[in-house]
Amino acid sequence: MKVLFLFSRPRIEQAKNFESGKGHDNHFIGMYRIRKYGIETNFFDPEHILPNPVAKVWRRILNIFWMHLPFFPYFFKYDIVFTGGAYASLLFKAIFHLPRPKWVIYDANITGTIEKEKTLRTKLFKYAVSKADGIVALSQAEEDSLRKMFPYMGERAKFLFEGVDTKYFTPSDTEEGDYIISVGLDPSRDFGTLIEAMKGLPEIQLHIATKPERVAQYEPLPKNVTARFYTHEEMKKLYNRARINIVGLNMKEDNNDSMGTYVVIEAMASGKAIIATKTKALSSYIQDGKNGVFVPKHDVKAMQKAIRDLYNNENKRKFLGKNARDFVVKNADAEIYARELSKFLKKIHNS
Repeated sequence: MKVLFLFSRPRIEQAKNFESGKGHDNHFIGMYRIRKYGIETNFFDPEHILPNPVAKVWRRILNIFWMHLPFFPYFFKYDIVFTGGAYASLLFKAIFHLPRPKWVIYDANITGTIEKEKTLRTKLFKYAVSKADGIVALSQAEEDSLRKMFPYMGERAKFLFEGVDTKYFTPSDTEEGDYIISVGLDPSRDFGTLIEAMKGLPEIQLHIATKPERVAQYEPLPKNVTARFYTHEEMKKLYNRARINIVGLNMKEDNNDSMGTYVVIEAMASGKAIIATKTKALSSYIQDGKNGVFVPKHDVKAMQKAIRDLYNNENKRKFLGKNARDFVVKNADAEIYARELSKFLKKIHNS
């Protein structure tokens, strides 16, 4: 069985780094690890064919939904395409009733996108999704919503915990630093509430790991807040010495969007205490008071209190961190994810 992975962002350089022994493979969503189960895998970027400057423009104009469509003939070499994007290609497959390759969606927030607005675009999106051969949901809430929205899918819509490399992200004997962190590159991050909370916590240092433009609207930042981009290796060190990892999100609690889950499982694997905005997706990973702490969305006072209480309570941090690590090892280790994904893909292939 041959499976082609399509990613929303370029992966060529990351693949080279990982294959040379650098970094981790979390962002390849199981591509390397399912090979041990007899599945041949590969990925395709427009950069495989187009010069980088052209590919950059190509991505900007066509976006993650359309950019793979012109390369569809290449997909016929594979039994299954596995992707969280390329919906125009799925729509093309559905319209022309193409039996192969089979199509499995890596679902970050399908139901939320469909329910957001009733436009022609979302109706086409829903039609395309309805013709998928399988969907991997990243939370129990999303699996439940998918099965309600597409009842005929049944077990072809399945929740799998995101997988994290627990050998790369692992607790360290390094002494804790005197800082907390918040990590995230996507627009869903609620850095505003966190920065406002930090104004009342001048004795605590916050390092935000993001692109500078994500916090530009909050400048000048308080003296106890810094923000910059970190490499994979820098992030590992940042996790290891941080007292707390904050995952603030702008999403409503009833939204199934999986934003934040990557950062949460990396921090959990590192044995770190987590404070996060409560969402349905994160509720599949965090049990409030047991392996993390939830705060309401946009609640500055609640965020401030949670940070102060946890920052000054080493025993509670250790309790939450140990439980977080145990949870990930049991449920969200990359090897567990790869094993379950391989079973699911084989089931789709043979159906």
